[in-house]
Amino acid sequence: MISLKNLKNFIKNVKTTKSFATFIGHLGLIPFIFITLGVWFFPVEYKPDFESAFLLYLSLIISFLASIYWGIAVKDKKNNNSHIKLTLSVLPLVLIFIINILKLSIIIKLLVYFLMLNSILILEYVFYKFTEIPKWYLSLRARLNISLNIIIILFILSYS
Repeated sequence: MISLKNLKNFIKNVKTTKSFATFIGHLGLIPFIFITLGVWFFPVEYKPDFESAFLLYLSLIISFLASIYWGIAVKDKKNNNSHIKLTLSVLPLVLIFIINILKLSIIIKLLVYFLMLNSILILEYVFYKFTEIPKWYLSLRARLNISLNIIIILFILSYS
C-alpha cells in the first residue's frame, strides 16, 4: 500500500531531471499497455475505440519526441545546426498529419508510426553531437523505444 510517507520519500528522491524523466517516461507507457490489453480482451465492438485511442496517443508521443528539438534549437545561442534541429522537430508532425488524413488501414498507419518512432531514435543517435542531448536521455529513449515497439507489435498482432 502506498502511504503518504512513501510518496514524500519518492518525491524527495526524484529531484534530478534524469530521475524524474525516467519516472514520467515509464508512466507514459501505461496508456499503451491498457489500450493494448483492451484490444485483446474486450469485446470486438470496442476495437475501433481502442484503435482510435492508440493512434491518437502514439501520434502525441511521436509529436512530443520530435518537438523536443524545437526547444533545443531555440535555446541554442550559437545557432549550431539549428536547421537540422528544427527540421527534426517539424517533419514528424507534418507526416503524422498526412497519415491521419489519408484513408489508410490501421495496420499501415501503425507500421508507418513504428518506422517514424524508430527513425527518430536513429536520428537522435546519428545527430547526437548536433543536438547536445544528454547521454542518459538517449539511453532512456532506447529503453522506452524498445518497450513501445513491443507494445505496437502486440497491438498489430491483435489483427491476426
